[in-house]
Amino acid sequence: MATKKDPLQTKLEPRHLPLLGGKEREQEAVVRWAMEDYEKLLLLCDEMGVPDGPDRYYFLSLALARKHCIGFQERTPKGKWTLMTRGYLVVEIERLTADKRKHPGHTVAWAADILSLRTEWVEFTAGKGTDRGEALRVQYQAAKLQLWSKIMRKAFKWHVHNDTLSEWGAGLLEALRNPHP
Repeated sequence: MATKKDPLQTKLEPRHLPLLGGKEREQEAVVRWAMEDYEKLLLLCDEMGVPDGPDRYYFLSLALARKHCIGFQERTPKGKWTLMTRGYLVVEIERLTADKRKHPGHTVAWAADILSLRTEWVEFTAGKGTDRGEALRVQYQAAKLQLWSKIMRKAFKWHVHNDTLSEWGAGLLEALRNPHP
């Protein structure tokens, strides 16, 4: 047994004025179409969360404009942190903490503090308060298990294997200077 489709998901039947029957049949068809449209508009208002009232269709048009028209949507500020910048951060912190057996004090917090002193990271974290190292540590913790960080780790290993660490460094600088290309 087929389930009944939601009226808002059902397309309208083709609307053709009857050729026979005169003005009375034409008027009946137009009234029927107007009622069908009105019922669908009421359903659309309910779906969009527009309350009943004298300005109902104004609020409906505003809700639809905000949903579909860029000129009615609020701007959201772009953050500097992208998958790429977080991936570079994860790899750079892990590079600094790689030899924990020889240097037990080389923790993630220590590595984040070291990175926070490097020019490229200072410029990238500008305006992030006085504890840039802590800001980097927080971003590392958020990103270390992400799939993109795993990809970046493999990319770094590829650069090590091919002896192209200068390209890795250039990519890092580019990602920090222009996080949203």
